[in-house]
Amino acid sequence: MRLTLLIVLQFLAVICGFAQYNLTVEIGKFKAHKGKVYVAVYNQETNFLDDDHIFRSNITAVDADKVTIQFSDLPQGQYAISLFHDANDNGEMDTNFFGAPKEDYGFSNNPKIWFRAPTFAEARIVVNADKKLVIKLK
Repeated sequence: MRLTLLIVLQFLAVICGFAQYNLTVEIGKFKAHKGKVYVAVYNQETNFLDDDHIFRSNITAVDADKVTIQFSDLPQGQYAISLFHDANDNGEMDTNFFGAPKEDYGFSNNPKIWFRAPTFAEARIVVNADKKLVIKLK
C-alpha cells in the first residue's frame, strides 16, 4: 500500500511538472480593419523585447474591432507579451524621428508607461492554468 501511494505521488509530480496551458489574448480596439497584428510572447526577463529571443509568436490579419489569438501548450511559468498593429502592412513597427511608435501597440497587464517600454516585471503574467488576457491598444 505504501509503495503504491509513493508511486502514485511520484507520477503526479511528473505530470504536474509538465502541465501545459492555453493562453487566450484578446486585442482591441483597432482603429482600422487592415494590416496585421504581430504578437510576441517572452519567457525570460533578460531577453524581454529582444526579437531574437521570442518564445512564441503569432501574426494575424486585422479584420474586426477585436482579434483573439490563442497560444496552446504553454508550460507553467512567467511570461510577458508585446504586440503592435502593422496597419500599413509593411512588416515592421513604424516609428517617428525620436523612435516613438507611429502604429498602435500594447503589452500584457496594460502598464501605464510614458516615454519608454515597460519592464518584464510590469508586463509579467503568471500562467498556471488556462488564462484569458485583454490587451488594449495604445
